[in-house]
Amino acid sequence: MEDNLKTLFEGVEQVDIEIEGRGDIRLVMKSEIHQVPSQVKVIVSMPIYEGRRFPIDIGKRITLFCMKKNVGVFSFSGLVVQRDIVDNIPRLHIQRVSPVRKTQRRDYFRLPIVMDAKIKIPDGIVKEKRIFKGKIEEVEEIQYKEIEVVTKDISGGGLRGVINDQVDIGTEVKTVLNLDNRTIEVDSTVVRCMVIPDSIIRYDLGIKFNEMDEKIRSRIITFIFERQRNHMKKGLV
Repeated sequence: MEDNLKTLFEGVEQVDIEIEGRGDIRLVMKSEIHQVPSQVKVIVSMPIYEGRRFPIDIGKRITLFCMKKNVGVFSFSGLVVQRDIVDNIPRLHIQRVSPVRKTQRRDYFRLPIVMDAKIKIPDGIVKEKRIFKGKIEEVEEIQYKEIEVVTKDISGGGLRGVINDQVDIGTEVKTVLNLDNRTIEVDSTVVRCMVIPDSIIRYDLGIKFNEMDEKIRSRIITFIFERQRNHMKKGLV
């Protein structure tokens, strides 16, 4: 694929920056392109995370993702080689250190979107009597507690959202999504649950989708890219 950043970023204003957080958490943040001074270097604004600039140190290795019409999603690894401030905007100078690749892992392209969802948490076992082949049998079933979630963004690999209840990191849950009037349920793991500062005890939730049927993952990815294309048509990205 074309490695010339000047050509690739022509007409592009926004990129996603991904860095590794603690544990399995990967932070994906929005940033704006300020300048492309060479074929292997790009200058972007310090990314935004939870409404604030997220400082990234010199020497940090990051991944840049971008979606461009007629090209699709492409990405490359970069090294932060300089930081500066221009017109009161902190900026990162990023040197490309890997080939540009057309991203096949579309499941990790995050779509900022606010919508209602749910997580179902195991909440004990209930016993029920059922008739099977003319006989009454007692079976045990897991009972679930449902917690409402308001999403911040979603990808084929997970989502971020806001909830009113604290959930332990590592808890296995079922995530229930309504995608264009089609309900899907995905086995998931809680990878983040932190109190949101200056809120009335609300929590920033991170969910990682576990192994799932490829048809379900395809539905999620299709939903994301259809919304992304609509945004592009409207000039929102």
